[in-house]
Amino acid sequence: MIATLLFCLMPPLQQAVPAKEISWVGLRQAFPKSLEFPQATRQGKPLPSANFEQRLRNWAQQPLVPAKENRAAVYLGDLIQRCQEKRWGKDFVTAQLQELAEALPQEQLEQLAELLQAAAIQSEDWKPSEPKEDGILFGPTWELPAGEYLEHDGKRSVEQAATIIMADIAAIKLAEHDFPRYFQFPENDYLKVQPRDGRYFRVLDQEQDCRAALIEVAFEADLPFPFSTYSFDLSILHRTEDDGSFLTYVFGRSEDLHWLNGYDRLVPVRNSQGQICATLVIRQLALDIKGVPDKSKHHREGIRSGLGNLRRGAEEIFNGNWQGATPQLDSIPEFRVIKPAS
Repeated sequence: MIATLLFCLMPPLQQAVPAKEISWVGLRQAFPKSLEFPQATRQGKPLPSANFEQRLRNWAQQPLVPAKENRAAVYLGDLIQRCQEKRWGKDFVTAQLQELAEALPQEQLEQLAELLQAAAIQSEDWKPSEPKEDGILFGPTWELPAGEYLEHDGKRSVEQAATIIMADIAAIKLAEHDFPRYFQFPENDYLKVQPRDGRYFRVLDQEQDCRAALIEVAFEADLPFPFSTYSFDLSILHRTEDDGSFLTYVFGRSEDLHWLNGYDRLVPVRNSQGQICATLVIRQLALDIKGVPDKSKHHREGIRSGLGNLRRGAEEIFNGNWQGATPQLDSIPEFRVIKPAS
């Protein structure tokens, strides 16, 4: 832990990592399709993650409450904008959801409250270890069935969570790849976050639009006593799908890990005027460190740190201009990869 404190006191020196153009073939040699965390079984059947993801995608893209003769439709984007104006206060969020109590089931109201009660997330006192009004909704922990994806000797449990970020995807990716900032995270445990030299790739088409991007980063992190540290190399792949979905896959390699795999799905959120006003990030993440008896609550704290700090950073960067945001993404936004200066 002393090393962590020393890193936090260091000046924020940094430098940009230049991108290199690569072909799809070259990209797939570095990050094969088989390493992408599955969204369905090998037979094409839904995994347990499908219910959580589809429910949230529907909330982002369709009315929460359809229009009736004497009532306009209510969209998640409308709720988000009203709650943002009131700084995500718990009492205001509760009052807004009470107005929908007759139209929505109780379970959905409770889940919406988890997303919208976010008064603490931008506070200087926010800590990932204290799950209170942080705007992060967790879904049920699920097990990846045997025979699906990669085999290993560890646990096969997967955590899933979501948060609303008041920033577009370009700002989110800028925040995500500002690696010196990781040492300033509340309750930071990182000892090393170093993008690999020459390992930032972008796949361009004939129109020079980016179809995919790949970054490789070396990490080292502290563990609680009596454990020491663990390190891993993380491959981060950004790409779009035919339906306009933006996905970020991660794949960890290390002798210290059974596995570290998953993805983020980024979904633009619309209001009743059809305008995009937020981004919903849905995360699926599997992690098992060898020799460490970690539990679901420990993994969830890590996800809370990751999503919470991503939101904090992206909202700080975003200039509030949603005019360029579109629901269908056919290219990867430009973003810089920043590394700590050596």
